[in-house]
Amino acid sequence: MSKQKRKNRNTNLVALTSGAALLTIAVNFAVNALKKNRKKKDLPGSTVQVNLSLPEILRLANRIIAKSKEVHDSIASVPLDKSLDKAENGKFKVTLRSHHVSPILELCKVQLRHKSAGLLRYSNYADYAVNHRMANSSSKVFEFLEELSASLTDLATRELSMLKDLKKKEEGDFPFGIEDLLYYVKRIEEHGRLRFEEIADAEVWHSDVHLYSVYDLSSSELLGYFYLDMFSREGKYGHTCVMALQNGSFVNGARKIPVALLTSQLQKEVGHTALLRFSEVVNLFHEFGNVICFIVSEFAPTSDIING
Repeated sequence: MSKQKRKNRNTNLVALTSGAALLTIAVNFAVNALKKNRKKKDLPGSTVQVNLSLPEILRLANRIIAKSKEVHDSIASVPLDKSLDKAENGKFKVTLRSHHVSPILELCKVQLRHKSAGLLRYSNYADYAVNHRMANSSSKVFEFLEELSASLTDLATRELSMLKDLKKKEEGDFPFGIEDLLYYVKRIEEHGRLRFEEIADAEVWHSDVHLYSVYDLSSSELLGYFYLDMFSREGKYGHTCVMALQNGSFVNGARKIPVALLTSQLQKEVGHTALLRFSEVVNLFHEFGNVICFIVSEFAPTSDIING
């Protein structure tokens, strides 16, 4: 091939390559513009921001760290002889208030609790421990436990009646036995628990992250949201856990519902189905249970939910 032909061919290749590159850049700009202009779905009751930039996150983190340091420094600067008075023999006086007693019980080795309670004319250490609390005496604590037991017994009786009624509908007039318990508890859970729906096109911080809404199955009431970030990646937080992004509350008459994040470190396999170790399955289900507990307990629904 002549030098002139090779030169023309190289020129054409450069032109084609440059054109492809420009086309790629143009497509990327168009896609990014569409992503920015496309309105993400609103999440009623949620004010969680997932689109913070790195400088904004760092600025907020530094502000929190500075405030925390300020509070801890102010506590550490208080002289020891100022939160305690001294007796004539130079020893510190410890009152029976909780902010004195609690640190001593947590940090000091106390082996003579009942003896000390007797010196203070309490019949036992339990009476001493609850004296400055709402119960005021151990007898009232036992009364409360007995009342609680009675109320739970009534609830258990009602739930057992529900199980018996369900069995009667399915099997007729047969006695309800212990062998029926698990089956009919499961049947009630299936008809009165929770419903999960994935929210498509939700604004998230990574393509691997998915957002789900949680509803009461019987009333279709929205209870909360949770983000699922399962797979490991560079720079990601290195533990499997559940984080509360927003607590359930009423603020100025507006309802805020619970929002949680379940993050884990599973390996993402490309091209074939990934298999999990048994410990990973157990851990994942455990954390998912924490998600459910957080959402259900943070903001109780108006209808009854039976939790397994």
